Amino acid sequence: MLRLAQRGFRSAGGVFRRPEASPRSGLSDWGNMGSGMAANLLKAQRSLVVFDRMKDSPGIAEAASKGARVAGDVEELCSCADVIISMVPGTRDVVDLYTASGGILSLLKKPSFLIDCSTIDPIAAQHVIKKAQEEGHRMVDAPVSGGVPAAKAGTLTFMVGADSSDDLKAATEILSPMGNPKYCGSAGLGQAVKVSNNLILAASMLGVAEGFRLAKCGPESLRPNRERLHWSLLEFGYLQSCAWCDG
Repeated sequence: MLRLAQRGFRSAGGVFRRPEASPRSGLSDWGNMGSGMAANLLKAQRSLVVFDRMKDSPGIAEAASKGARVAGDVEELCSCADVIISMVPGTRDVVDLYTASGGILSLLKKPSFLIDCSTIDPIAAQHVIKKAQEEGHRMVDAPVSGGVPAAKAGTLTFMVGADSSDDLKAATEILSPMGNPKYCGSAGLGQAVKVSNNLILAASMLGVAEGFRLAKCGPESLRPNRERLHWSLLEFGYLQSCAWCDG
């Protein structure tokens, strides 16, 4: 699970800048993606605050060694945050993280900019964003694709759902050090695009598996391998990564 908070960030609406302070980002509940994302924020000279419920997380130590501050709990993270980015496992986790007693919305003391990068139900995303807006905050959904390798390389794709052009501009500036923000429409539509992407990928994976299973049922001389499929219209990104389909 990932949460990131940035102190003194200037949004497109001009709400959050504190000229006397350098930008401060906060990263919480690390997860597999957090280490690479934090490293790219630090490369962009963002001042970073990190927190993880797993105190022995290697990502926390790595970020601290590069200059990040370690927060003792989520309340401390929120106290020094004008921008928070979250990435948690599922829908219930996001709802609880933001709206439960002791959640982020109850801990923030001033208007903040919130970005959820989890992959969750689009309707739930809209619900959480509405709650945040009712509390005086601005929030977008921005689930990611690319996995850990892209997180490390700073080439994640962020599918952004935002209710205003100002929110989109702010999210783009915040997320750009970690990858490529892509506008998908109003709040919740980033999640809709991500869920659709996951469904297409899952169907593609099943198709590749079934295709090679069928091919291996024939005589040895007739069995296609990955190289031969690359000559055909079947060449696409997922197939290129399938080491198991050789032979």
